[in-house]
Amino acid sequence: MMPDRRRRCAGGIPWAVLILVGFAQNEFAAEASPVGNLVPNGGFETEGEGWRPLGKAGDAEPGKQLLWAKDEAHAGARSIKLFLPEPAGTVGWTSPTFLCRGRVRCTVWLKTSRLHPLPTGWLVVRMIAFDEHGTRLKARPNPWSHDLAFVTEKDMSPQEDTDWTAYRTEIALDESVRRAQLEFCANKATGIAWLDDVEVA
Repeated sequence: MMPDRRRRCAGGIPWAVLILVGFAQNEFAAEASPVGNLVPNGGFETEGEGWRPLGKAGDAEPGKQLLWAKDEAHAGARSIKLFLPEPAGTVGWTSPTFLCRGRVRCTVWLKTSRLHPLPTGWLVVRMIAFDEHGTRLKARPNPWSHDLAFVTEKDMSPQEDTDWTAYRTEIALDESVRRAQLEFCANKATGIAWLDDVEVA
């Protein structure tokens, strides 16, 4: 009988097997516990990457109302922008989905110019959560999203501009959450709003 010359560790298991097992475990850990900012292109420095108009194509007139902006930025050279010449239905941006679970800390930076939501209008940055099957999950207290920033008529003077302002919150996601998506949108409002440096970690 030929001797088995495969290299083995002290426990008698071939090194190749241990390496494959370790690689699989590391891959799983990387997906289960991502580190750093989870939001793709959260600083908006790569124009056109990831973030898209919210809703059906054409609904929001992306060439007019939704802009990759260079005129204002909290950090770096770019942000995204909502230009709202007249109050209308919901228009805005949506991020790609990303891995997200457990307790997360969220920061978004907003700047506005003459933003005026009507009494029933608003400006919001919100998180939508999904389970492992891609099913949208309810949240609390808002039944369909976690609000990272929420601006209404009582928060704004329509004749004033606001400088870059950080909105920070911490969210304990339901244990069934596996992925999330962000939306930056307005409803029944006029004015301009910029979003930059979005971080979920």
